[in-house]
Amino acid sequence: MTVADAFRRALASQLSPAMLALAIGPVVAAAVFWAVVMWWKWAAFLGVIDTVIRKLPYMDTVVERLVFYGIQIVPGMLTLWILAAMFIPLTLVCALGFVSVAGMPLMLRHVAGRHFPALARRRGGSLAGSLVNSLGALIRFLLLALISFPLWFVPVVGWLVLPLLLGRLNAGVLRYDALADHASAREMAALAADRALSWQWLGFAGALLNVVPLFWFFSTTLTGLAFIHYGLAALERRRVDLGEPADAVA
Repeated sequence: MTVADAFRRALASQLSPAMLALAIGPVVAAAVFWAVVMWWKWAAFLGVIDTVIRKLPYMDTVVERLVFYGIQIVPGMLTLWILAAMFIPLTLVCALGFVSVAGMPLMLRHVAGRHFPALARRRGGSLAGSLVNSLGALIRFLLLALISFPLWFVPVVGWLVLPLLLGRLNAGVLRYDALADHASAREMAALAADRALSWQWLGFAGALLNVVPLFWFFSTTLTGLAFIHYGLAALERRRVDLGEPADAVA
């Protein structure tokens, strides 16, 4: 199955009423939560961002030069722009966390019951494993985000940095959750290491949905559904290639 096939099948699954509700709810809730937090702590956020900006190399000199030439609004606009830029990844990361813990089991039952009913469940993953995996992926994302944050505002380069980071986060979190119920621990490790599978590209394609109008609300669950279709198809193909019936019990 290709990445395009996975998203095509995910889109068909997404159109069911239950999946639509699951798609919109977490994103709206996360967006409202961060909007309230930013409104409540508006001055504190602006103060921290302004302090960070002024600590960047040469930034203090640039701001002073702009003020000297009478351009006093630019530093404030830059601070607001950074705050707005932070709102989107914070919202998406929160929605992804909810979908990973609470939504993926529902989506997995939805997809597996309709498209992979004969695929045996070997339960190589667990809720605790999912939480640990998600936390590790989130920590790596935050570290890379902090390191690369200045690049977010570089033309062209900045447009790719955040989708690449979110794509890596998608792959790290959703691959585990897509396979945890049906694959054994050995199968999960083998599929994760299989270079023929496009886990990173699948995650990157899901991250790019965040810049497409309308798809922004559905990007998290649509990407989760794509990972489930892709992962279960890869697992089914692996068992067939090994000469093992898909419904065999380990």
